[in-house]
Amino acid sequence: MLSGGSTAVLCLFLAAFYLVPAALGAFAENRSLRAEFSRQRVTPVAAHPAYFPRWISGAVALNMAAALGSVALQIHRAGPIVASLAGAYGAVVAAHLWGLGVRRARER
Repeated sequence: MLSGGSTAVLCLFLAAFYLVPAALGAFAENRSLRAEFSRQRVTPVAAHPAYFPRWISGAVALNMAAALGSVALQIHRAGPIVASLAGAYGAVVAAHLWGLGVRRARER
């Protein structure tokens, strides 16, 4: 029973995490929270084939930066600095890739 519940939570988390960049793109375009939570604005972007590969690439970049930061924490003095820089760079790369996916999905 425990594994079924954790699997359901993971699936719900991934579904929500998948929709966040598309919703933020709708908000940035209209400056309206109603647009951000509107199915008519978010669904066409999230369902577009150009969005998924960029979303996966951004998620992988963020996970790789987190892994690099975790390993970098083992360095004696420079570890926290290197880990912070890796995390910040990973977040910027992920945001760029997700924004690129939203833009390409809106263009087509």
